[in-house]
Amino acid sequence: EPDAPWDQSRGAFLVGMVALAEALAAHCPPEHAISFNWPDEVRFDLGRLGGARFAVAPGTGDHDIPDWLVFAVDLIADRDLIDAPGLYPHSISLKEAGFEDPSAIVESFAAHLMLQFDRWKHDGFASVETRYRARLEGGADLSGLIQALDPARWRNDAGPIL
Repeated sequence: EPDAPWDQSRGAFLVGMVALAEALAAHCPPEHAISFNWPDEVRFDLGRLGGARFAVAPGTGDHDIPDWLVFAVDLIADRDLIDAPGLYPHSISLKEAGFEDPSAIVESFAAHLMLQFDRWKHDGFASVETRYRARLEGGADLSGLIQALDPARWRNDAGPIL
């Protein structure tokens, strides 16, 4: 339930992405990179681990305060049902990547989310944007972020693309 107009509150997407990356980084084996493929795909080293989606109440104009916003995450938990994982070299699962306690990621995400919202409030949005850009592969113009989120290219109707 945001308290700012949509043109300001859409920054919550970057807050969620940064919180997700920091939660994953806190629980992954050392020496591995958590990064983003523009704008919403989450990568572990060079493999697609999943991504995030963002929705706002229908009909919300730029200067309207949204009734609600939703930030959702889909991560590939495991690929045990795949007979030949080598046929899908562009993706990886939490299990394959060595995440020992996926449920701990959820708890950690909640803490990092609150931390990022606090940074936004006290240090300005640039502090969150800098953290997002630091994990973004190849860079991008953030002005088209919301339009770039629809549709999520990293998933289909069944979930994250393997």
